Amino acid sequence: RLRPDLVQTYNWGAFDAAAGCVLARVCPLLHTEDGFGADEAEGPKARRVLARRVVLPFARRVVVPSSTLERIALERYRLPRRKVERIPNGVDCLAFRPGRNDELRRELGVAVDELVMGTVGHLRPEKDYGLLLRAFAEARLERCRLVIAGEGGERERLRRLAVELGLSGRVLFPGVVEPAPWYRMFDLFVMSSMTEQMPLALLEAMATGLPALCTDAGDSAWMLDSPDLPAIVPRGDFGGYVEALKRWAGDERLRREAGARNRARCEREFSLERMVERWRAVYEECLGRR
Repeated sequence: RLRPDLVQTYNWGAFDAAAGCVLARVCPLLHTEDGFGADEAEGPKARRVLARRVVLPFARRVVVPSSTLERIALERYRLPRRKVERIPNGVDCLAFRPGRNDELRRELGVAVDELVMGTVGHLRPEKDYGLLLRAFAEARLERCRLVIAGEGGERERLRRLAVELGLSGRVLFPGVVEPAPWYRMFDLFVMSSMTEQMPLALLEAMATGLPALCTDAGDSAWMLDSPDLPAIVPRGDFGGYVEALKRWAGDERLRREAGARNRARCEREFSLERMVERWRAVYEECLGRR
């Protein structure tokens, strides 16, 4: 009815619209894939793969942010190389910048000399914040707080787990926040996900000049490009995660140097401007062939 010039669909949740666009033949289809939920942490379901094999060859382009999704699109969905475009995510390096937010720390009752580990994201099962809480409790770090910012269905379960682990008062659940000021109160960004692709929260933390500890989900290791640092732990490696927390907590110089490296990498490789130019080229190509 609208007869648009281009339809862009996003992930499996919009696949009915992708199929409708292909069947109606009203305009070109641009499909984007950005990741999976907990039910597909190890890869897409067979019937969903089949549906993508049928519909996506008729898309003008399929855009993905990570090398993992690029490989899935080529090998599992069997899409032609010319159809698949990988555009790494970008971050606004002006909005997310280094600096220390002592004012927010004071508001929350966090002492200047306390170490703050934090993460920002949806509280969903695939983020595996339970592992993060258990590792934080096991590490027994002195004068250290953990912040888990965000909302979602896991919130109450995680709050109860924090109490069971004896972490009352040491773990903050502030809910939905404006992320930039919160990153600047962190000393270390932490991510414990079972599945990711190219997480924006990690990019935002890197742009803020934070060191980071992540699982090996998606492109996190490539994003950090720090094989010499305790930055990446295999998914589900509880002991490895605990030891990495201890090492980061005990070495201020390591945190400072890693944070500077992460900021420089964002400015060089993951700027918002670079991503926008790549997307502009895709839109122009999709619209220009009509």
